[in-house]
Amino acid sequence: MYRMEELQEVIQQEETLRLRSGTYEEGIRIGQIVFDLATSRKLAVCCQVVLGGFPVTRWFLDGTGQENVIWLEKKKNTVLKKHLSSLRCGMEAELLENREDWYADEERYVIRGGGFPLYLENGTFVGALCISGLQHQEDHKLAVEALQIYLKQREEADEN
Repeated sequence: MYRMEELQEVIQQEETLRLRSGTYEEGIRIGQIVFDLATSRKLAVCCQVVLGGFPVTRWFLDGTGQENVIWLEKKKNTVLKKHLSSLRCGMEAELLENREDWYADEERYVIRGGGFPLYLENGTFVGALCISGLQHQEDHKLAVEALQIYLKQREEADEN
């Protein structure tokens, strides 16, 4: 069971974790941060960054497999359709009884954590960061942590 406070936290994450340019290089850097976090923690995860409908990076660590490919695709499809995190879609479905027909399409979509929308600072939706391999809420947390690290690094680079 989700709580309304958790939904509000996810909404705030989506509203504040914004990219400057949405370039492929920016997407690759974000994917690299996820990779570095995952390898340093010995996590069996995979990651995909999609910008403008184009997969700019996609990688798999030992311990992941074909089922993770399916999860990555479903999370990506959910984010690209709704421009919201896949976790938020699940929370809204449960808390707000916001069950749309496409939620029933389990072949293409999933309303579990791990897909995060990528927006520019001006509010333009540009893509998705998707992670699979952990418990779904942990996939979401890893995506958020990677974006927070990326934004902090960008801020520090701007100051220098």
